[in-house]
Amino acid sequence: MKNFLIHEMIHYYIFSNQLQDNGPHGDLFKKMMRNINVKFNRNISVFHKKTEIDEKNDTEKRQHLICIIRLRGNSWGVTVASKAKLFYLWDELPKCPKVLECKWYVSNDPFFNRFPRAKSVNIYAISRQDMEEHTKNAKPLVKEENDIRTTND
Repeated sequence: MKNFLIHEMIHYYIFSNQLQDNGPHGDLFKKMMRNINVKFNRNISVFHKKTEIDEKNDTEKRQHLICIIRLRGNSWGVTVASKAKLFYLWDELPKCPKVLECKWYVSNDPFFNRFPRAKSVNIYAISRQDMEEHTKNAKPLVKEENDIRTTND
């Protein structure tokens, strides 16, 4: 349990300090993980079903519930929500201190396959160019009471 908590704290540290990494468990994350493991004799790990090459080549179209987040400091983030935690994340993400704005979409763009489906508040850095390119065909979502739907419904 402690290793899991430290793993999540690395994510939080990277996010809260607005550090750029090249993936959810990118080079910066792995470097920090290795340093903690050596210095404190921990066994923090990252489990991947796919290699990074597999993730980049994953072109299967799957439905993603995505939140595009505008952050302080003119940067952007993304959270891909699990269906089970969509309402929770919809309410909690805007409460993060560095979050200025959240916009929700449903998308079948394979770009979002590389991000884990969040069950807790995790925001991954994304460039403005990637954000704009990969949301142009996404459908906006709206929340009305206990219902989340596309604006086209």
